[in-house]
Amino acid sequence: MFRTFAEQIYGTTEKVNNFKARFADEFRDPGNANHNEKGFLKMLNKFGVGNGVTLYRGNDDCNHWTALKLVGNANGPDTIEEQACY
Repeated sequence: MFRTFAEQIYGTTEKVNNFKARFADEFRDPGNANHNEKGFLKMLNKFGVGNGVTLYRGNDDCNHWTALKLVGNANGPDTIEEQACY
């Protein structure tokens, strides 16, 4: 899964530029981690990465990690659900 994803966004200058143009604004907001997390998870979904790549949120000391999952909401905006890590 990851290899397929990586080949879609990397390998040629054109692929890198297309990726930047398409997704940079979705997860490049320095003051809004929630916006960035949602944008990154949406991007993974758009590329069909599935279970091949997981986004984790670390605490301030980077010694505790929580897996994140994007949950679609028919009655409003998508939300982020924390998943237990084992």
